[in-house]
Amino acid sequence: MPYYEQKRIHAFGRLESADEIVTYNGNGYDLDELNKLSLKLRDKDFEFLGIHTDMKEIIWPGIRGSNLSGTYSLYFSSVKKFPDTYEGSNRSDVYMTLMLWRYWKSGGKFNK
Repeated sequence: MPYYEQKRIHAFGRLESADEIVTYNGNGYDLDELNKLSLKLRDKDFEFLGIHTDMKEIIWPGIRGSNLSGTYSLYFSSVKKFPDTYEGSNRSDVYMTLMLWRYWKSGGKFNK
């Protein structure tokens, strides 16, 4: 479900109180964007207290690596279909990141 207007402010509270945030390239993009949006909407920095797991850094440590869909296709043969919309694209990214995280947490190894 996309977040608009007041729901975005509520989402910041949920993210900031989460035990873990899992991203793909969050250190390179997402966390900066969250902070910019937090400053714009709430006039304060994004203050996450839990742990951040950046799957791109886990899979491709110290190197540039691959994009999310390219990385996902290295480990999974099937692709779940999402609507061809902005929200569908976001849901697809979340799904692929979640599947990579689950694979890693279950003991899966990433071969580069």
